[in-house]
Amino acid sequence: MARILIVNPNSSQACSAGIDAAIAPFRGPAEIAVATLAEGPPGIYSWADWHAVVAPLCRLAAASDADVFVVACASDPGIEA
Repeated sequence: MARILIVNPNSSQACSAGIDAAIAPFRGPAEIAVATLAEGPPGIYSWADWHAVVAPLCRLAAASDADVFVVACASDPGIEA
């Protein structure tokens, strides 16, 4: 079974709960998990915030056994990495 990991790159548990609720209708044969980047800022409000989450996101992706890794942020921090 495919495993999808959706990562909220900020540290807001409320934001992660909202993401989890939004994807609930799409749960099915694939396992979908939502993770919060604990090292992230409260929100991605500036380029400094954007850059600060890249290394922690890369570490999380490298340690994950997910088949698909989704960064749940409109500005796509770290996508090139």
